[in-house]
Amino acid sequence: MVSLDTGMELPERIQGVDDHAEVTVVAACDLADTVSVSGWSRTAVDDALEAVEVLAAVLGRVEGLDEALAPVTGAVVRARRCLGLDTEPEPEPEPGPGAAEPAPAAGAVLPRQRVSRSRRRGLGPGYRGIPTG
Repeated sequence: MVSLDTGMELPERIQGVDDHAEVTVVAACDLADTVSVSGWSRTAVDDALEAVEVLAAVLGRVEGLDEALAPVTGAVVRARRCLGLDTEPEPEPEPGPGAAEPAPAAGAVLPRQRVSRSRRRGLGPGYRGIPTG
């Protein structure tokens, strides 16, 4: 077990979670290598900032990390403003009948949240379709 300063203990490994986290860090390193040669595009910056925001939010669910990671959200918003990117959060869906759900118990497995994209992207400049002949 790994112990945090708050006294909470985390398991050393969780199959699936560790795999996704490893893929994430490898992808981040690959991105860093690519941008060191090619530079950044507006879309890539937007996607990278969204990834930072999502990761900070999900890591903030770990007891004791929410306060430590809170400045990340503000930094992402400032970065978006600086670049003229959309800073408005996606609207929350209207609650249905019997709206208020109880908070999950400590240690409960939370359902996977889907991150909805704020826009739909095409296939990019120069796409001419699939060659048929």
